[in-house]
Amino acid sequence: MRKTGIIVLAAAMICGVTAGATLNNGSTAAAAETATNVIANNSWKTAKIIDVVDRDNYLLDDGSLWRKSIDGPVIEKLNLKGIIGSKDESVDYYGWTQDGKVANWDNYSDHATVAAQSSGVKEITGEGLAIKNDGTISWGRGEVEGISDAIDGDKVSTYFTVLTRSSDVWYSTGYAESKPRKIGHVDGALDIKMSTAYAAVLKEDGHVTMLDMLTNEPPREVGSDIASILWKKGTHVLITVHRDGTVWSYDRLKKYPAVQLSGLSNVVRLVDSPDELFAQLKDGSWVGYKDGTTTPLSLPILTGMTLLTTSKEAAIGDSIQLNVQETYSNGYRFTRHPEASEIEVEKPQVAELQQDGSGKLKVRGIGSTAVSLRTEGIPSSFTLKVASDQTLTGAAMLNGSVYLPVQSVFKTLGGSVTVANQTFTIKLGKNNIVLQKGSSSAMVNGKPVALKGKIQTVNGQVVFPGTLLTDLKLGGFKWNRDRQQAELAVGATKLVIETPETAKIIKAIDLGSLSKLIGKTYWVNNFYSAGERFGKVTVKDIEVSTDPNGVKSYEVIFQGANGVTYNTFSMVGASRIPQMLSDSDQFLTYDPYKKYQWSQAIWNKIKNNEVSLGMNTTQVQFAWGNPTVREKGSASNGTQVEAWVYGNRSLYFKVVGFVNGKVIEVWL
Repeated sequence: MRKTGIIVLAAAMICGVTAGATLNNGSTAAAAETATNVIANNSWKTAKIIDVVDRDNYLLDDGSLWRKSIDGPVIEKLNLKGIIGSKDESVDYYGWTQDGKVANWDNYSDHATVAAQSSGVKEITGEGLAIKNDGTISWGRGEVEGISDAIDGDKVSTYFTVLTRSSDVWYSTGYAESKPRKIGHVDGALDIKMSTAYAAVLKEDGHVTMLDMLTNEPPREVGSDIASILWKKGTHVLITVHRDGTVWSYDRLKKYPAVQLSGLSNVVRLVDSPDELFAQLKDGSWVGYKDGTTTPLSLPILTGMTLLTTSKEAAIGDSIQLNVQETYSNGYRFTRHPEASEIEVEKPQVAELQQDGSGKLKVRGIGSTAVSLRTEGIPSSFTLKVASDQTLTGAAMLNGSVYLPVQSVFKTLGGSVTVANQTFTIKLGKNNIVLQKGSSSAMVNGKPVALKGKIQTVNGQVVFPGTLLTDLKLGGFKWNRDRQQAELAVGATKLVIETPETAKIIKAIDLGSLSKLIGKTYWVNNFYSAGERFGKVTVKDIEVSTDPNGVKSYEVIFQGANGVTYNTFSMVGASRIPQMLSDSDQFLTYDPYKKYQWSQAIWNKIKNNEVSLGMNTTQVQFAWGNPTVREKGSASNGTQVEAWVYGNRSLYFKVVGFVNGKVIEVWL
């Protein structure tokens, strides 16, 4: 059985469901399990500790539970009312919820579980004794019969004691054949705690009555002015908290002398733990106590914060998820979405945080920006780099000055552009820019800035002098004379703005010597993608494409005599284009109709791949192509004999016989 299943089964047993009934349930223990989610709010940060088992497991007043798991410390929102520890190896800890259900966990489970079938639990005491609201009690063997109207109890191993509303005290060994027996009556009883042999009953008057559970030894009163009690596990020592906040011990083996524990004062409650005592003080705080020394038990404190991102590189339009990981003094890590007030984006034109609480960063423009977390005095940041594969058009060189298109450039930089009455209003980060067509100055944040030229229209786009970007420290640019393009550098990102000539220049560079083929005329032979056979075509264009790995492919565009365009297939490698065009089996560099004045009947046979008697060798070569084997010979009278073999001789093949260059026989 899985560990979680064992825990759930134990919860069912505490709540009065027998082991047999649980195991025979077809849905098994997992069906009774209500999984809990890691706490998703911050209420625990301002909460206070109200109950303790040890330094790894304690309860907060908002119902949250700090506990140890197989992955380290975690906090879970379980709406718990109280918690208690157990020495049982399979089930370490219990808790009960505000609505009376039982929760269980151990140091190896990934989450605590709440038994869905449990209900009506008022409190769990000792090592798993459930006191219910209706006065019944239960533990691992189910509901205990013979006892009713219970108000308190305690349990060690299988042994347990119960205090009823009528102040009766009951005891049982917990064995299957054992029935609870009444061992005494203590007027004004408030609380009961047990060792292996004695039950200590706290009374309203502040005295403690000691009852021997195994013999008929008379009851004995111990102490006075006592507010709460506990037996130190594995000992014969009763520890008490007095109403004045002092702590005293009473050792049964020494006949209960009162000994004050030094170093403890203002105590209202004690919790026993294997390594130390935990004391809750009057101000609500907790301390651990061992060998006369107290050590505070406090909520984990924040020790580090890290801003997490799904990516540090992005493209315009991307959404990047931000999260904040908080690290606490106990090793706990809590991941959450950042608050808008916590995030500072150095350049809001590059990216901005969405205000919907999603923690997403919307990428607006190219460049780089620091994204910083500013909270709790613990900074964390990263640099977001935004690049664009897009190439803009509309650059121009006018009178020695570089001009750039207004709308596309500022939008790519992450700005918003509105146009009204030939006026461009641009919001770019912290800058408000106004450009008026025909003006040689710009308004930047309400102040005039001189331009090195006018705002004007070139090739259908409104352009501005590019030096404005340098003046505003938005980027540097240069003019690439060889490619006739502007290159804008924004941080480590480069944006290219082409002129109408740029594409032609780049294509000429890509084509190299292939550009000489454009405009040349060919006649189609067996390259069927270029139209009718023997038809005249012209190389209209050669298109170049580049894959993500930088490998270039080339596609020849032919145009027939009738104006029809033929797109061929792409070929990798520039050298394959001239190879294809120079292959006479694919293309001819002459007009075959003019060179060979054959009848239309012959041309029709050739186009239909037919060979007939009387055809010459050139006609056969056009019809069937080059033979696999060509044999020549001559007769004694000078007659020239020739045989052409097509195909594999061992399989299918065709043979054409020629005499003096004319077909005399065809063997199929």
